[in-house]
Amino acid sequence: MSPGLSEDEQVATLASIAGLEDLEHARRMLRQHGGNLEAAVNTAMGFTAPPDPSNAVGHADPRDGGRSAPGSRPRQRVRPLRPNPLVQLLNIPVDIVRATFGIVFKVIGGVLVGLVGRNNARRIAHAATGGDTDDPVESAIKFKRMMTREFGANLPNFLECSHASALRAATDELKLLFVYLHAPEHPGSRAFCRDVLTHPDVVAVVNSPSFTAWGGDVRETDAHLLASRLHPSTFPYVALMTSTPGERGGTLVLAVEGAVEPSDLARLLAESAEERGVELAGVRAERDARQTERRIRDEQDAAYRAALEADARREREAAERRAAEEEEEARKEALERAAQEEAAAVAAEEEARLRSVEKRREEKSAVLADEPPEGAQGVCKVLVRFPDGSRQQRRFLGDDVVEDLYTWVDTLEEHTGLHYSLVSNFPRKVFSRTDDGGVTLNDGDLCPQATLMYRLDD
Repeated sequence: MSPGLSEDEQVATLASIAGLEDLEHARRMLRQHGGNLEAAVNTAMGFTAPPDPSNAVGHADPRDGGRSAPGSRPRQRVRPLRPNPLVQLLNIPVDIVRATFGIVFKVIGGVLVGLVGRNNARRIAHAATGGDTDDPVESAIKFKRMMTREFGANLPNFLECSHASALRAATDELKLLFVYLHAPEHPGSRAFCRDVLTHPDVVAVVNSPSFTAWGGDVRETDAHLLASRLHPSTFPYVALMTSTPGERGGTLVLAVEGAVEPSDLARLLAESAEERGVELAGVRAERDARQTERRIRDEQDAAYRAALEADARREREAAERRAAEEEEEARKEALERAAQEEAAAVAAEEEARLRSVEKRREEKSAVLADEPPEGAQGVCKVLVRFPDGSRQQRRFLGDDVVEDLYTWVDTLEEHTGLHYSLVSNFPRKVFSRTDDGGVTLNDGDLCPQATLMYRLDD
């Protein structure tokens, strides 16, 4: 006992510093430390692990006659895990320093992982901290393997993660978190694991849909941190925790400390699950309603986006059709315009040709010699057949030349071409205006009569 202070004064001091609302719990913690106020404060603040209750000096808990015997009713505590505001204020500088060092260690850890690999970096960190730092996941895996090896496979389905992750998983699934803190040095731990924790009734309840299970060895960092928050007064220690989305730290629903019968533990767990079932059902219904509302909203948003995309697609397709139609219309207009231009050019060319033919007809009519009379000496008869089947005949003198034939043909209405030739069939011979214009009809074997074909050369 600290000099100058009575036990009640020490209990009040411990409760004030550590933010303990339960004075009897503070008194038991002080007695666990043999009246050493400083040691009790360090444990309550989480700086040291709780001592083995079997080593406590005197002052047995008056509620259990100084011992926790099998068959006795276990002690239960229900309280939120929230620190005293004064302690929270006093811890601000410590939290700042802790956060700063945490950031520095994370940076150093990231560099080590990049340089030497994760496993080697973990060994270096473990050696640098004197072996006091361990990975929560590895600790959970090691704890579960140890429990299976020593007590068999009929155990709660302990999650292989940190206690914070387990609490988040239970919160997400709207379940209670079953917590078992294992103190290997406590004389009652092995019996509890062998006779109670592996009992079929207890395992059936813990592994039911109402619970998520997590356990840890208080000698490991993660379990020790949770123990420093739950403040167990003795071991074995079982607790039920719950949390709502967004809540930090969780709430202690049930704490069972010391020896307990399997039937009593199973009953307490089932009763807690039933009591919290209504509240969790309300939370579940609210969450389901939010999820349904969010799903409906997502479906509406998806339908709206699909409608917008469909409208955009239809507008795009309509624009593409309009563009294709406009392009086709432009192509047709271009073809029609080209055809019109070509027709106009052909018409203009034909008109020019006809004007030329008419002009030549007038010119040739003016210079054409008179036709010799019937029966005159040396008269030749020349018949010209045209492509349309019409024919024209005229008398010439044997001394007239082929050019005179062309002059006569130029004056005929059946003649429509600028360039043409006169062709005899027997023997076949082409009489050209340029090459044969000066040949007389006698020399061309066109007398006394001949038939020529009009052949267009345009």
